[in-house]
Amino acid sequence: MPFKIILTLSVLTHLVVQAQPAPTYSWTNLPKIAQPTFRKDTLNILTYGAKPDGITLNTKAINTAILACSQKGVALYLCRAVCG
Repeated sequence: MPFKIILTLSVLTHLVVQAQPAPTYSWTNLPKIAQPTFRKDTLNILTYGAKPDGITLNTKAINTAILACSQKGVALYLCRAVCG
């Protein structure tokens, strides 16, 4: 009985894998990546003194930007220039 269950699951798994062909990517057929968009009321932490040099500790600039978000009622702040 356990053998039949394992065999059935194996066959079903094989059929599912065959039913979903993997996309073939090449240099001429790369996946499309959506460009991120930010709301107009998004704050940039560079304007609060953050430095994207990988050395500077930007804690104060980030905290100041978060405080400004709170005061302005903005829910987002932009960190991509410093964090990645």
